[in-house]
Amino acid sequence: MLVEDYPPKLGGGGMFVNSIAKELAADGERITVITPSYNGDSDRAEQTENKNCEIRVVRLGKRRISYFFKGILTLLTEPKFDIYHAHGPLPGLMAKIVSFVKGGRTVLHIHGFREENVIGKLKFMGQNAILKLGYDKIISVDSESAKRINEIGVPHDKVITIPCGVDTNLFVPLQGRKTNSVPVLLFVGRLEKVKGLNNLIDAIGILKASGINVLAYLIGSGTMEDELMAEAKNKGLDNIKFIKSVKHDELPDWYNKADLFVLPSISEGMPLVLLEAMACELPPVISNIKSLKTIAEKSNAAITFECGNAKSLAETIEEELDRTDSEKQKLKKNARDFAVKNYSWGNTIRMIKKAYNEVVSR
Repeated sequence: MLVEDYPPKLGGGGMFVNSIAKELAADGERITVITPSYNGDSDRAEQTENKNCEIRVVRLGKRRISYFFKGILTLLTEPKFDIYHAHGPLPGLMAKIVSFVKGGRTVLHIHGFREENVIGKLKFMGQNAILKLGYDKIISVDSESAKRINEIGVPHDKVITIPCGVDTNLFVPLQGRKTNSVPVLLFVGRLEKVKGLNNLIDAIGILKASGINVLAYLIGSGTMEDELMAEAKNKGLDNIKFIKSVKHDELPDWYNKADLFVLPSISEGMPLVLLEAMACELPPVISNIKSLKTIAEKSNAAITFECGNAKSLAETIEEELDRTDSEKQKLKKNARDFAVKNYSWGNTIRMIKKAYNEVVSR
């Protein structure tokens, strides 16, 4: 497995890979994860044990460019792997280079298309070029992305749609939840510019100026961590709390403490944290970019606001908090039903195992 973020760093791709790795390792497969160093750690390898299974995690490079070259060099010195499963374009290029030299099958996992801004469009162009490198299988997280992959010239038999998986037995609503005296907002993810968190901080400032008290938890780390903390402090927003790291299996507790999940991203693929929140019956407020708007329309549970507009975000949060109890219960039920029906983890892992078997049997 090659992925650019991996626990304890929060990120949908990394958490998804961690879940896959645990399932496969429990079945006796030998799993190695190649991922960048976390939080400034030096290059190292570690063994992760979980339920009598082992996952070898190799952390290389503090930046993407060093991860790219160190990852390739490390894999070239390793014995050949049966499958190189890459998550995203850069790991996909790494996998293709290594397999060209050493052999082995390649699987490229595309977690959505991001082209809502200039950087997103550049990444979109690079991703399109990498998609044409001739992978044994390309996994798309939704049918719309699969269609776009086919349109750029990848044969239909090389592409399979496998939705992101959520452990709907772990991510469940807690019975008898207490009502918060002050409404609680929750964000989970990387603290990066693409997540639009400056707008969330501005929106909380607008709410406070209007006399609306909320408590917001931002769970995660990233390159904007110091900047966001300083911005909240400068605005006098001591009601914004930054939580650097939370174990994945502890996230259900956080989802169940909150009143709204807020995802103000300016660009997204298929965010796993959004699906996890919905599985816990936590209604989301999300930006109206294409990938998130589609989820809102299909689920009848998520509410959108104008991307990049802090005033629109503040107004949407206020509207959601003012809903009647019956309206809130309906949104919660719709959220849970949508996650269970469309993103059950058991179905996802079965489809991934089937794809692996098809690849190695060729």
